[in-house]
Amino acid sequence: MRGGHHVHCCPGLSGVRTSMRHHRLVWEWCHILRLAGRAVYVEQRDPTMGASAKLDLVEYISDAGGPAAYDVSVVTPFRDDATFQEQCAGSAGHAASYRHAYKLDRQYPHRTPGAVLVPLVVEAGGRWHSSVPALVRGLAREYVARTPGLEASAVSAVVARWAARLSATLIRGNGMLYHAAGLRAVEDPFPGDAAAGLACCVPEGDSVYELLVR
Repeated sequence: MRGGHHVHCCPGLSGVRTSMRHHRLVWEWCHILRLAGRAVYVEQRDPTMGASAKLDLVEYISDAGGPAAYDVSVVTPFRDDATFQEQCAGSAGHAASYRHAYKLDRQYPHRTPGAVLVPLVVEAGGRWHSSVPALVRGLAREYVARTPGLEASAVSAVVARWAARLSATLIRGNGMLYHAAGLRAVEDPFPGDAAAGLACCVPEGDSVYELLVR
């Protein structure tokens, strides 16, 4: 659990969580950024973030923009911290906001001044950090502007498609985690339902699997 600062997961499932959910979201974001004309590559060293920092996505200088670094993170309110859970219950999106601030303020203390770091933080139930909708709309406008045959009115359709793809990627990863947790519970039971302790427990309300792009 890394002290509760990262996503909560069942013992032994860290690798599954990373490969089934995080990595797939990274590649989906890579696809979106490239459609917008950005020169991005996965898992690259970025000296602007520190001497040996490796980022999920690194954007190099191009006509479309850059340089920048993007860090994808899937978080959960279901940490082993009662106070934190209460804060999440009282404030929608608290888990994502906390992680977003942590990445900007603490995770890369040796970041070069002025370097652009873009945290792409989503809660396991589907709510993205409030900075993501504006980013998606901006990228959609860039994509439409550089694509022959598309008019400005197509931006909303592009945003909706990307939102659906991101949600589907997260849902698929959550499902794989449930499946892996069920297999582990049979092979090596531990107290409680294995799947119930996962970060992919679905919260109630309109936050379920939505990007909150309007």
